[in-house]
Parts: sequence; structure tokens; C-alpha cells
Amino acid sequence: TSLFAQWSEPLWRETLLLAVGHWATDGQPQRAVLLLSQLLALGDVRALFLTAEALDEASAASVTSLRGHLDDVVLRLNAAAFNPTTMCADPALRAQAATLLDRLGADTRPALDPACPDFWAEKMTPGPFTMGPAPEVFSGQGTQESFTSRIRQPYALARFPVTNRLYLRFLETCNEADVERHRPRLWPGRRYRPGEGAYPVVGVTWENACAFAAWANTSFLSAEQRAAGEIVRLPTEPEWERAAAYPVVVPPGQPSLGRREYPWGQWPADLTDATDESIKRNIRANTQESGLNSTTPVGIFPHSMADCMAEELAGNVWEWCATAYQEYPLPDDLEAESIYTSPNWERRTYVLRGGSWRSDRRSARCGARGHGNHGGNYDDLGFRLARLFSSESS
Repeated sequence: TSLFAQWSEPLWRETLLLAVGHWATDGQPQRAVLLLSQLLALGDVRALFLTAEALDEASAASVTSLRGHLDDVVLRLNAAAFNPTTMCADPALRAQAATLLDRLGADTRPALDPACPDFWAEKMTPGPFTMGPAPEVFSGQGTQESFTSRIRQPYALARFPVTNRLYLRFLETCNEADVERHRPRLWPGRRYRPGEGAYPVVGVTWENACAFAAWANTSFLSAEQRAAGEIVRLPTEPEWERAAAYPVVVPPGQPSLGRREYPWGQWPADLTDATDESIKRNIRANTQESGLNSTTPVGIFPHSMADCMAEELAGNVWEWCATAYQEYPLPDDLEAESIYTSPNWERRTYVLRGGSWRSDRRSARCGARGHGNHGGNYDDLGFRLARLFSSESS
């Protein structure tokens, strides 16, 4: 058709989208099917994205003749966004693919569903490990040196930071006053912008993160699990670093064995920016070096996975921890804090870990620390959950 011939022309994009939507609803779906089939046959990622937008415009899930194309597009978008062997080299394209999946209501990854075991990374074993940066990394920082910390209870981090979609579930259980108190500052209203369900929630304070974690503790765990000693809360600073930097099991007597500078290992020495198409695939985190300049849907950097299978521990968003900021070494009796258990929390600053899209790669190292006022709610502050198991389950 003449419309298909213009598919790559920006000025014709809106016309094409409107045409597919119109044909799908006025009794001529075969014309929409033909055009969409032609676009998919091109094998071009831009044509794939245009097809996805057209299906969204046409509410394809409710149009029987378009469901086959919808299923095909969903498979292709998943492969483009999340599959390490087939994903788009450019992380900006992966982010666009994931955003379109969410707009289609088709991002059904088990790791985003708290009811699925895949929501949690692998369980970390208790025991001592060496915490903190190598002295040369933080030269001149005085007390910011390595020391031995101990994990006393088996735990697992969530695979990803808390997303907008999951945070909305929490808000939907709140009364009117608490909705306003805990609503992310950057949401345009009572919910996030269309297509951003899989983006990490940002613009949330430490107080907001604690309130969400308390809701998750009663929502994700049964009464029997809680009675047995299981807890869902924010991770402490040692728990966060142990999961980011080390193997699941640290051998007894070797507390530094297996430590990584970044969750996946080392930053390639020749990877300084993402201007060359040939090296974009090797960018493993949404930091300044990625050139993305905003948050991105979780999961589009699967090659950044830590040993425990947690992702996004480097870049995208700084993550609130349940530890008030203090100089190293941390005390052995360190306890997780929250707005419900720490009477002085409003006078403290709290640890942030992982770096963000605003940070360069130095802040994304496993040993790098940040901290913020408990009321900070900036566009690069988010959080993830930790799940503690009973000692008998280790």
C-alpha cells in the first residue's frame, strides 16, 4: 500500500497509527493486518516499534484478528529488551522496547511479580566478608577503609529495584492521607505515566521506602512465615554490598575471596563512552557512560547481573538502605532501621548504594557509598527489598 511505502517517514507516523486504529474498529481489520504484516516482514527494529505503537493504538488485545500480531510483537520486544543473546546493542533501543511492552500490558516477567519465586535473587549465606573499598580507590578518605563485617542471617535481595507498577499496588491500599504522603513526587497524578510501569520508582523518600517495605512484609509473607522469623524490609548496607560484590557463598576463613569491583566483575578498560555503536552492547549499567540521561526499565542490562542473579545493582537509581550513614568500620551490632523502629530517624541521613543514571561509573562500584537526608526525593533515588529467612533455613 502507499501508506506502507511511507513507514519510515516521521511525518507519516501519526497517519499510519491512526489508520491502523481506524481500520481495526470500523470493520476493515484485514487492512490493518496487511499493513502490520508488511512492517514486521522488514525485520527492522524501528518497524517493530512502529508496529507495537499501532497495536497499542488499535487496542489489539480486544481485536481478534490482531491477536496473532500482538503475540508476535510481544515475543520480539522481549527478545530485543531482555535476552542477552538477541537484545538490541543500543541500550536506548532496549529501553524503548521495554516501554512499549508495558504500554501493551504485556510485561509479564515473573521477576517483577512478588508472588513468583523469581522475584527474589539467590539466598546469601551468613558469615564474615570484607566490606568497603580498597584503600587506593578512596585515597585520602581516612576512615573509609576495608574491614570485616558479618552477615548473621540468610537473606535474599529482590532481583530488581521496586518498580512504579509495584509501588502503585502499595498506594492502592493506602487511605487518602497516606496516598498523598507516599505518592512519588514525580508522578503526574495518582499513577505513573503510561509505559513506565517497569521503570524503578523514583522521587521517593527514605520514609516512603520504609512504609512500602512494611506493607510488603505483610503482603508478600504469610503469617506463618513471619512467625518463623522471615522479614521483608530494606537491606542494610552490609547486606547490599555482600550481595553486589561477592559470590553467594564466601568460603570460611577467606572473607575477601571472589570480591568484584562491579557486580559483574570489571569495567572494560577501553570503554569510556557509548558514542561508538560497536561498544554500546558492552555498556553494563545505566550510568553517565550509557548516555541515556534518565531512568530506564529494569532488566535491560541482563549482562550486569551479580553472582546472586540480582540486577540493576549498578546504575539506574541510587538505592536507600536501612542503615544510617556513619564512618567505617561499621559496628558489629548494626541493626536495620525504619520509621517504625528508630525513634531518631528524622534526625539522620541514610546510606545510598549503587549509583544512578546521573552518576559516573565510579559511583556504581560495589564499594562506593552515598548518603542522603531521609526526606530526599530526587529523580534518581529508589530502593529495593531484602527478604530475611530464619536461621534454620540456611
